[in-house]
Amino acid sequence: MRPRFLMDEHLARAIQAQFNDAYPKMDVRDYFDFVDENTIKMKGHHLGIERVLEDYLQGAHIGDIRQRYQRLALDEIHAAILYYLANKEEMTAYLQRVKARDPEAWQQRQRTPDPFLIGFRALLEERSKSLSSV
Repeated sequence: MRPRFLMDEHLARAIQAQFNDAYPKMDVRDYFDFVDENTIKMKGHHLGIERVLEDYLQGAHIGDIRQRYQRLALDEIHAAILYYLANKEEMTAYLQRVKARDPEAWQQRQRTPDPFLIGFRALLEERSKSLSSV
């Protein structure tokens, strides 16, 4: 299933340009600790980039991700998504390795609905209904 809110390439380029304007000397990779080929952590956090990307790829808005991971700054979330979009093939392989590394934990997250995503999907449904009644 294709996530509803994935940024298209044009929007990704626009956000990258804004990021570059706001942080001209910052490389998006500076937001991460590349521990090894199977571990990319958000710099200064114990959180792996895959957690942010998992929510993003399931259709969560950036603001919803920010609400879930309140210790992450908005620019850190943008950096994770931009890094994914700029390195889609490499990051898709990384996400597959993460799933393979701990398939039981991955499957448990899929079987046990995440309260955040349950609430997010309910909100989407509510918004969808209110828009269709307009």
